[in-house]
Amino acid sequence: MSNINPSSVSEANDYPKPKEAWYVVAILLLCYIFSFVDRQIIGYLVEPIERTFGVTDAQVGLLSGLAFAFLYTFLGIPIARASDKFNRRSIIACGVFLWSIAATSCGLAKSWVQLVIGRVGVGVGEATLSPAAYSMMVDMFPREKQGSAFSIYNMGITIGSALAALLSGVVVFVFAKSETTYVLPILGEIPGWQMAFIVTGLPGALLPLLLLTIRDPKRRGLIKATDAAGNSVVAKLSMLEVFKYTWKSKAFYSKHFFAWGFISMVGYGVGAWLPTSFNRLWGIDTGRIGIIQGIVLLVVNTPAVFIFGKLSDKYAKKGVKDAPVIMCMIAAIGTAVLAALPYSMPTVTLMWVMFCVSSVFFHGYVALSPMIVSQVTPNQMRAQVSSMCLFVVNMLGLGVGPSLPPFFTKIFFGGDKMMIHWGLSISIVLGATASAWLYYAERKHYKLKLDEAAALQ
Repeated sequence: MSNINPSSVSEANDYPKPKEAWYVVAILLLCYIFSFVDRQIIGYLVEPIERTFGVTDAQVGLLSGLAFAFLYTFLGIPIARASDKFNRRSIIACGVFLWSIAATSCGLAKSWVQLVIGRVGVGVGEATLSPAAYSMMVDMFPREKQGSAFSIYNMGITIGSALAALLSGVVVFVFAKSETTYVLPILGEIPGWQMAFIVTGLPGALLPLLLLTIRDPKRRGLIKATDAAGNSVVAKLSMLEVFKYTWKSKAFYSKHFFAWGFISMVGYGVGAWLPTSFNRLWGIDTGRIGIIQGIVLLVVNTPAVFIFGKLSDKYAKKGVKDAPVIMCMIAAIGTAVLAALPYSMPTVTLMWVMFCVSSVFFHGYVALSPMIVSQVTPNQMRAQVSSMCLFVVNMLGLGVGPSLPPFFTKIFFGGDKMMIHWGLSISIVLGATASAWLYYAERKHYKLKLDEAAALQ
């Protein structure tokens, strides 16, 4: 190949029919919901895990973070490269089945090591989903509708987190508090608290059947090249060329990767330690915390994700080119100002009120941050660049986020377990502030990249 020229691409905007496109988004949303249920439920089982396996807060932080994130991040790029070359639907289907079986295996773990291995398997399976899903959605919708599409898909984060909270709350009430061992057909004896992994993980193994009812959309925004005969053909890009492209545009990508990474670090830290913090601070049963938090996630966070996406679409139509970045910045500022306040409230009632208020902003970035990357990246490298971004995001979010609150607690409060809420508060303020500044700094670079991407359509 020679003379790779992004501006040489010209495609008709023959997007799928709206009914078909939104059906695909609905199926992807369902997969993402199951993904986040399996990812987040462990945060509500800290006490029984520590009691059963004799481990510490720091070890549970690693289980919530690095055990999941290690292969999730390192295998993400080669899996995403496959998504840029092969059928994205099929790759997602294989991943969904793998992570569902791995999540179920956590319910059968007889040792700490087996639990870690199960979490690693969940991470490997989930690495298939988002890069391929982001790429598919950009191919299914024009730019002025992508905010809504990405918002609906990323509502899987809040709905999945809510279901994790609600289901784990129910399981804690029904199973875990009784210290009873349950006997299941084929699976044998299962401790009560481990039922949470089984009842949330096993149903996901049926999702690949639904994925068979959708098709991989036509790829658009392809870089073209000229072959030896002078014909225009789709360029086949090596991994090195993808890295070179990303490095050439580092002024944008580096700022965005870390802006998203720092705010995700806050999110995963809160997901891992909020139930334990409220339990130790106020003595509230973790099952009750899970149920209330689940309701808040459904009633407040989920509509907020959609509203942030709709506002981005609204202002983009009015000519505000960097509307998605502005909305992400607003979400990060709101989180920095409000999200640490619930832990310093004088009463339980005020704590829950402030938690609801801060939740309006807490997930405002989750749909728009991945959309921003996908909008400005050529098709042949879209999933790969998204995966590079997710590598940074998940190393900070999943890898560092759950470990930061215990770290700050140890540094500033001598490792006092009853002070974990202050360690969590420090990580929220620092991470969200850094994220807001980086979103602000990337705005002009995003607008330049958006102009480049327009030539591909």
